[in-house]
Amino acid sequence: VSTPTEVAFGDSERTLKVAVGLEFIAVQRTWSIPLPPRDGAAVAAHLGSGGTGKSARVSWAGRFSDDWQPSELREVPELCGTKLAALTAGAFHCCALRDDGSLYVFGHEYGADESNGNLLGLGPRATRFEGERSFPHAATRVEGLPPVISVAASTYSTVAITTDGRCYSWGDCDGGALGRSSVNNDAPGLLEALRGVRACAGALSYTNGAVA
Repeated sequence: VSTPTEVAFGDSERTLKVAVGLEFIAVQRTWSIPLPPRDGAAVAAHLGSGGTGKSARVSWAGRFSDDWQPSELREVPELCGTKLAALTAGAFHCCALRDDGSLYVFGHEYGADESNGNLLGLGPRATRFEGERSFPHAATRVEGLPPVISVAASTYSTVAITTDGRCYSWGDCDGGALGRSSVNNDAPGLLEALRGVRACAGALSYTNGAVA
């Protein structure tokens, strides 16, 4: 059994959220930013904050695909300064749920075994030629979803629960993993079998899923 080891970031900031994929880690951490002066006096003096304010930013390290070189800690600029309700990882992608219910995704669209649906839920994937390297997809909002309250990700699939209790899934449909028709796996699709059920949370493990 491995012994837990503290990750040293070399600063005094706090880690707020963490998610781990197959070969990557994503974190949301506090971020100290200088405050501008106001009315001839430093805002810091007004707030007693020592000249800085607190925001948050998301970063990741490692790699989302085995055809990439592992990366040092890299910031996700699209999520800088945003408040997150959750940070969740599948094996090859990451989901960031903002407090306002919008869902952002970043990472790999295919996964190691070439998923038959877009792991990011962003629609048809770009054609990739044999031997061509892939690159991490920038954090992008998943369109077509009502405000989300819960998100879960597995190796090749994702499920999102909206504020009105509906369930949406996308990704690889092998083994019935999406719980719905596999006509379009590249974008969020409603689980029609759960129509009328008001769900509040979901969970995934490989090709198995459950909602409550």
